[in-house]
Amino acid sequence: MQKKLAPDRLGIRIENGDKNTIQENYVMGSGITDALSQRGIYGLHACRTLVNCNTVDNTTYGFNFAGACTGKKAISVITNNINNHRDGLLLGIPPSNGNTAIGQQVHHQEFTAALWQARWYKKS
Repeated sequence: MQKKLAPDRLGIRIENGDKNTIQENYVMGSGITDALSQRGIYGLHACRTLVNCNTVDNTTYGFNFAGACTGKKAISVITNNINNHRDGLLLGIPPSNGNTAIGQQVHHQEFTAALWQARWYKKS
């Protein structure tokens, strides 16, 4: 599925869900802005959610998770493309970040190389 967002919108949102799968989506934002509500994929207390094979691009926050989902309730973020964003992966609710746990992210296959492309957003 492909979805283009307005500056103040969410692409995909899950709140208080359990054992959800967010898979094979393409969320395109309308541009990197100061709109704190523009998020590609957002999960609040979305425990045991699998976030797999998604692409998010051109938003303020690519992926944003909030709430405590650790241990057996961990969120799994696997094989996603995080392209151009102000913050590609944000844990916590802006602007006071850091109040979130998604659990350890484990790589289950042989790890040979990784390529990270960083783009920085500069507020003008």
